[in-house]
Amino acid sequence: MVHQWLTLVLALGWILLPQAASAQAAEMRTAGDQSADLVDVVEGLISRTNAFRQQEGRPPVVANSQLTATAQDFTTFMARTGQFSHTADGQTPEARATAHGYDPCLIAENIASQHNPAGFTAEALAQGFFEGWQHSPGHRENLLDPAVTETGIGVAQSEQTGAYYAVQLFGRPKSQQIEFQITNTSNVAIPYTIDSQTVTLPPQATHTHQQCRPPEVAFHWPGAQERKTVRPNHGDHYTIVRGEAGEFRVEPG
Repeated sequence: MVHQWLTLVLALGWILLPQAASAQAAEMRTAGDQSADLVDVVEGLISRTNAFRQQEGRPPVVANSQLTATAQDFTTFMARTGQFSHTADGQTPEARATAHGYDPCLIAENIASQHNPAGFTAEALAQGFFEGWQHSPGHRENLLDPAVTETGIGVAQSEQTGAYYAVQLFGRPKSQQIEFQITNTSNVAIPYTIDSQTVTLPPQATHTHQQCRPPEVAFHWPGAQERKTVRPNHGDHYTIVRGEAGEFRVEPG
């Protein structure tokens, strides 16, 4: 399992994860001068996230109810207790998501908080959270991770301090892991590298691989023959073949 947890402390606060369902977000509304409508804050974070991903050539992420519930529960906990870390409740982001029924292949989390005695409009609060993440290298990496497909956002306000907390979770479920096969029909063991891991495939054997991130596979042929690189998609099947002249090749299908 791959994970990345990143905390951002801003001049006026800390950042968490984006995306909360409207029904849950409605419970987060606050009253008073310059108090932000947290439904609008969540929607603003979602739209900013996908606009940024589109701008940078990344696919959009869709809201997932389990990630949303995970993010909201954790945001509410931090706002209530004042504890601020990715393990503030004694659990990891993966453990929290799993407890809410999510089966993660990938999980990434951004957290933050902002405070201003004068309060915030929903627009200003969403913009502050998003810009903080956007301009922090690690948080930006989470926002633009091409392998994640889903997100969940929680936002809450502390009754004690008035500070706003936000959590944005990004995930890819195991149901979306990339599965592919490689078969070696030659009479020679063939090594190949998947990302940074080297595998040796015996003659007349098949390996099935399951990856959370789109992989790059490099085949290392015996002798001086130039290696071959492929980028499998889900369901692909590659066959290693040795030609009559002794050359090796990989054939899709």
